[in-house]
Amino acid sequence: LIATGGIPQRPDFSGKALFGVHVLRSLEQAATLLQEVDETSQLVIVGNSFIGMELASALRAKKVSVQIIAPDALPFKKQFGEQIARYFRELHEENGVEFIEGEVASLQGENGHVSGVELKNGRVVPANAVLLATGVAPGTGFIHDIPLNDDGSLTASEQLEIAANIWSAGDIATWPTASGPLRIEHWRVAQQQGRVAAKNMLGRGEKFDRVPFFWTAQFGTRYEYLGHAKEWDDFRLFGSLKEKTFVALYGQRGQLAAVASCGLYTFTAELVRRMQQPMTMAEGEALARKTLG
Repeated sequence: LIATGGIPQRPDFSGKALFGVHVLRSLEQAATLLQEVDETSQLVIVGNSFIGMELASALRAKKVSVQIIAPDALPFKKQFGEQIARYFRELHEENGVEFIEGEVASLQGENGHVSGVELKNGRVVPANAVLLATGVAPGTGFIHDIPLNDDGSLTASEQLEIAANIWSAGDIATWPTASGPLRIEHWRVAQQQGRVAAKNMLGRGEKFDRVPFFWTAQFGTRYEYLGHAKEWDDFRLFGSLKEKTFVALYGQRGQLAAVASCGLYTFTAELVRRMQQPMTMAEGEALARKTLG
């Protein structure tokens, strides 16, 4: 079983090797960052990915000054769409996070330690700690005899087998689904795949056909996402973003592709079961309205 996970990517600009520049993928890396920052720190997060936004949430609770630099104004827009992405940005701004739109040109330093982030427009953002939340790549660099996909992942079968008697799970695995090949970078999916792969290593012949499910915690609130929608032609929102009790449905050609929700954990648990079979948007809306009363 190959389950080597993802490797944090360091963008192609100078200054990445300065002290005070971090990536976050392991417990040790998290501990190092936490030892370095306090209420007097100026932390700049490069990228508005899930890990960057979650760290911003956690460190604002510790009164650390946090600025997020990204070329796009709205975090999670690709995953959730503009309306919910705007909600997440406003949530962070209400809790003291500053967003700066721009692209990083370089990291500046003094005496070997990071001192600022220079943008391509010439602006320099002061910083004594920087987190590069700029994505991960599949940890497959050591593999030479099995073809890799363009993104560095391994193509797996429905049973997560990539070659005779070799299985994969987690960030490195691209597996077939009804809507096309899929790869998800989330520990929840990795856990599910690991269990299925282990069974198949024992000859069970089980398909990995679970509905993808993950969550993110932002300022003490858990937001859940079920399914997968690279694109959608139908978006329906029920409940209240402000009150953190809502359901968002994402549909494609009348079929329910994905659901984002908050504060409705019983609803999500029901959908995990229901979405094992195709559901229409009308069925999803009926269940959402019933749940919200």
